[in-house]
Amino acid sequence: MVAIGAIPWGASGHAPLSILLVLVGCVAVIAALVSIRRRRVARRRKAMDAVKLDMVLTALDANRAAFVIADSWGRLIDTGGDLTRLLGRTEPLSEVDAIGAALVDDARPAFAEHLTALVDRGKPFRRRYAMADGERSLDVRGRRLAGTPNTGPFLALWLRDVTDEALWEQENRDLVDRLQQERDRLRALMDTAECPMWMRDRDLRLTFVNQAYADAVNADDADQVIARQMELVSDSARSPGTRDAAARARDLATRVVETHALVVHGERRHFEMQQVPMTGQDEAAIAGAAIDVTARAAVEADLARHLRSQSETLDNLSTPVALFGPDRHLAFCNSGFAQQTGLDAAFLEAKPDHEQVLEAMRVRRRVPEQADFAAWKLERLDHYKTLREPVEEIWHLPDETTLRVVTQPHPLGGLLWVMEDITDRLALQRSYNTQLAVQRETFNNLREGIAVLGSDGRVKLHNPAFDKLWRLDTVYMDTQPHVSDLLDALRGLLDTDEADWHEERDIWLSRLLAREFQTGRTVRADQRVVDWAFVPLPDGRLLCSNVDVTDTVEIQRALRERNEALETADRLKSEFVANISYELRTPLNSIIGFTELLQEQVFGPLNTRQGEYLKYIGDSADRLRLLIDDILDLAVIEAGGLELSVRRFPVGELLDNMTDLATEQSRKTDKRFRLDYDRDGIGHMDADRRRLLQCLYNMVTNALAFTEPGGTVVLSARRELADDAPDGREAVVFAVRDFSPALSGQDLEKMIAGMMTSVSVAGEGKASGLGLSLVRNLVDMHHGTLFVERTADNRTALVCRLPATLDLDRLAVASPPATAVADRAGQSVGGAAKP
Repeated sequence: MVAIGAIPWGASGHAPLSILLVLVGCVAVIAALVSIRRRRVARRRKAMDAVKLDMVLTALDANRAAFVIADSWGRLIDTGGDLTRLLGRTEPLSEVDAIGAALVDDARPAFAEHLTALVDRGKPFRRRYAMADGERSLDVRGRRLAGTPNTGPFLALWLRDVTDEALWEQENRDLVDRLQQERDRLRALMDTAECPMWMRDRDLRLTFVNQAYADAVNADDADQVIARQMELVSDSARSPGTRDAAARARDLATRVVETHALVVHGERRHFEMQQVPMTGQDEAAIAGAAIDVTARAAVEADLARHLRSQSETLDNLSTPVALFGPDRHLAFCNSGFAQQTGLDAAFLEAKPDHEQVLEAMRVRRRVPEQADFAAWKLERLDHYKTLREPVEEIWHLPDETTLRVVTQPHPLGGLLWVMEDITDRLALQRSYNTQLAVQRETFNNLREGIAVLGSDGRVKLHNPAFDKLWRLDTVYMDTQPHVSDLLDALRGLLDTDEADWHEERDIWLSRLLAREFQTGRTVRADQRVVDWAFVPLPDGRLLCSNVDVTDTVEIQRALRERNEALETADRLKSEFVANISYELRTPLNSIIGFTELLQEQVFGPLNTRQGEYLKYIGDSADRLRLLIDDILDLAVIEAGGLELSVRRFPVGELLDNMTDLATEQSRKTDKRFRLDYDRDGIGHMDADRRRLLQCLYNMVTNALAFTEPGGTVVLSARRELADDAPDGREAVVFAVRDFSPALSGQDLEKMIAGMMTSVSVAGEGKASGLGLSLVRNLVDMHHGTLFVERTADNRTALVCRLPATLDLDRLAVASPPATAVADRAGQSVGGAAKP
């Protein structure tokens, strides 16, 4: 700031103007400073007002209150607090009248009336209204505020939720009413009591008596008794009365009990007078009651009889029971207690105290081993003072016996001991826990994915295989998710089409909640194939089993394709063999015919060598003809064109025909044939007689081919019960024995199954296996079995078992497919060594 004296005066005469300019500058600076200060003060005041407003709004929220400022036309100008939540609205208010919409219908007219009086006359009001929700109460205060000539007066409304206060006031009113009712009911109850009851003040004056008291002193009513201060028992020189007993109870501050005899309704009865000081009471200092104890002796006698009956009942129980009286002496024990503790009968009859019983049991080692037996014993004896509820202990005795000991207070004083030997129960529990642990470990290590759903639809159990199969987090599964949430988690694996997911989810949900046995197969989105099964459990739960069968399905598909290829190849083979066989029969018949003509020497005589050659040609042609016939039969069977002509015939006739054929064949090979069967017991059977004869002939000729020269082939037949016929049906068993010991049973089984067409045995010859393959097919068509067994002398026997009676409805008219025949051949031939 520049001093005035420092301003240079110029000769121009402008000094006064300079001084004026300086003064104006000073005033401007001062005004700027004052303005800055005022703005700072205004900002501070505005900040303080904001803080105060925030405090007010916070208080309003804490007290569930709000305020409304409106103009004289009812339009809102300002609000405070959470007004919309207080009124239960979702939209803010624009007019004061909208507050009435939050009130019950009955309160809206009154609110509108008070609001009109406030606007028109400036009459303040304060009322409590019920809210429209029927649960809350709203306290509303209204006041008119002075305004400006332009705006007119303002309306101020203070709203507060007073539901808790209203409930508290109502509860207090209800409490007062209940207390008054309780007092009235208590007095009415006391009036209905048969025993006299009374109340005294500190001056021992009667202030209340019941009707029984008035009847006992022959008064008209209770008011007369109180007016005359009529005592049940008056004081006398010989014996104090009830007033004296009340004085002693007041002075000693303790209960005083006396027994007096009174004549009530002309009958002498004994009453137990009880005087009880009521501490903390001003008017009713002492309460008294006279209890009729005339029937006590009868009750005590009944109690004694009841105790005797109870003792007899307990004595017949096998559970050890002992009763110790209030004096801690043994009052009762049954035979089970004596047997369990090992104590002498004389010792128990002497009524020892509890401590002596514990010591005697310790000597006999019938209590647990204790490091400090004295402390343990004192703890048990303290039960007489501290025990209020039954306490249970487990005693592990030195002989590995485990006892469950229950100690409980007796209603008549003392303690009651009940013992139970739980040794076997604990052993069973340990075994159960072990089995449960084994089952749990087995469950967790199953290859199948297992989950168990509870009756509430939540996952109760699951194993790691289930989590791995469905790619689920074990932590998530441990939270027991609901099945609907589980399906949502599996959507990525189950969902194949976004549009159909909800429908597919509903299908799975209905399956899981149906609680029915269901099975199925599902192809997941990742092309894994899962077989599932839902099994309802007896406890209402559902067992869900899942197995990944993708590899199995792929193998089955490959086997199916391979099987179809094999069937096609086998059919082509059969057709080819059939065609070739038919083509071979024509030249073969010519060879056989010309051979027979030459042997009959129609065209001239033959020498010896020529005859031998012709015989070899004839024999070879016959064998070739038989082989071609077998091939043709096999081809017809495999093509499904062979039909059986089943009829009933005697088995003996069939065997006689077989004897003729086999005997001739055996003579040609320098071997013997013998038939072994019971003609009377073999009976009849149902079969295709021609095809069965063909089977037996092929079996015998093969046996003759593998039997050494001079050997004997035996065909036996017998009748027996079928193994798989519980209804008593019979079977006929044919057996051909005495194959060469050099022919193994394995080779014979391969010939039966068609896997070996011929077998050579050193020194004995070579035979075709097509005949036995044909036998196997014909036996299968008769629903029989063909198998190999080994005899005691290490020879091979071929056995054919056929049902004696055939069900024509079930009889197959053609052979089964090649694969099925191979399977059954493997079971009946390769899988069985005995019939």
